Amino acid sequence: MNINKDNPVLMNTVKMATVAANTAEELAIFVAPFDCFLRKIYITNDVTLSAADTNYTTISFQRKGTGGDGTDEIASIATGPAATGSTLTARVPKDVGALHKTYRFIPKGTAVTYKKADEGSGAALTDPIFSVEYQKA
Repeated sequence: MNINKDNPVLMNTVKMATVAANTAEELAIFVAPFDCFLRKIYITNDVTLSAADTNYTTISFQRKGTGGDGTDEIASIATGPAATGSTLTARVPKDVGALHKTYRFIPKGTAVTYKKADEGSGAALTDPIFSVEYQKA
């Protein structure tokens, strides 16, 4: 493993309150302390959310811009439809997948939010933990 002591990979972790099923929400999970690149985003839920064809949840991660109103989607993960959805196993961090090549750059002072949207009645996020790996640009 190649470790760059002059530019280490850092991690920010935040635990959020439970969000009920059939509830939309968008909250900040990270504010860039300096210009940086996101390397990974993980979500850990306290209970298992299985992939489903109905009543599933999509969680997207957005770069808000310095004005707080941006909508650049960095990545997303969904628990449906069943054929392509992801299962979130209880208390196991889930990598949300590839990050957008351009939007993973986060300027200093810019927030990254998670946005929950439900299909049907969706699913609850139970005490979710969001972890962001980042590195100085």
